[in-house]
Amino acid sequence: MDVPYLRELDITRSVIEKEFPNFPRGYCMASARILKALLSLDEVAGVHVSDTDPRFFHAWNYDRKRRLYIDLTFDQFEGEPDRAAVTILPDDTRHLIRTQEDTKTQRMWRPNRDAYMHLHMVMEHLREELYKNDFMRTPDGVCLY
Repeated sequence: MDVPYLRELDITRSVIEKEFPNFPRGYCMASARILKALLSLDEVAGVHVSDTDPRFFHAWNYDRKRRLYIDLTFDQFEGEPDRAAVTILPDDTRHLIRTQEDTKTQRMWRPNRDAYMHLHMVMEHLREELYKNDFMRTPDGVCLY
């Protein structure tokens, strides 16, 4: 799979897992919002499906150009064979089922004031890390600084 921003995803995951307690469990919405802001990847939502767990609401990102799902919190689900820190799946995967209603809910999600301030702090920290590593660009290679 050609994913030119894989290093940015690794740095993002590394920074946010230090910033959020119990990450990745329960941080799919925040992680999807962060990747939307940093890499312009679409926020989408639906359900996670596995052979061992019941279906759970879940949010992740979508790269339209490459038709890939990008998920920083996929490893929170038990029983997944690929529990990598950054999970990249084709958009026809059976593990993530996107729905319009859940995607609308994700895009309308607004954190409370404390969570917003924490999210803002994490974003600033991420920008600093990515800038230090010369990675502030969109998936299409456009520089953000």
